[in-house]
Amino acid sequence: MNLLLVIAPSMAASLVSCLILRYLWARQASRDTHIQWTAPSAPNEVLYVFSHAVYGAGIGVLFWLSWGMPALVQINWWQRGLIFALLNTVILGGVPVLMIRAILKPAPVWILVYLIEVFCTAIAASLAASWAWSRWM
Repeated sequence: MNLLLVIAPSMAASLVSCLILRYLWARQASRDTHIQWTAPSAPNEVLYVFSHAVYGAGIGVLFWLSWGMPALVQINWWQRGLIFALLNTVILGGVPVLMIRAILKPAPVWILVYLIEVFCTAIAASLAASWAWSRWM
């Protein structure tokens, strides 16, 4: 299977996730005065979109590299995508949180915001990669 057939849908899904999450965070920032949000600027927005695109592409590459998961697990594509998203959230989201908490003392709300970002993007990208895999294989 061509690698780009898995990367493109997962990157597109992560960018859709980025748009939805950005809207939700902007809406929350207008309501919440207790948390200091950064002012929107072009470099911040480009970095935010770029990080989601790279994360989605990375999930697509990881899904493509894990030939064994689609071959061994005889379940529906969406179940496979959810399992892969949970694994990615724990490994790519949980481990950095533990490392950050070992060095810094961030507020629990920031840890929650980070995990929501990672989880939503992982779900979107993993479901898209799993769907593309099941469609082309």
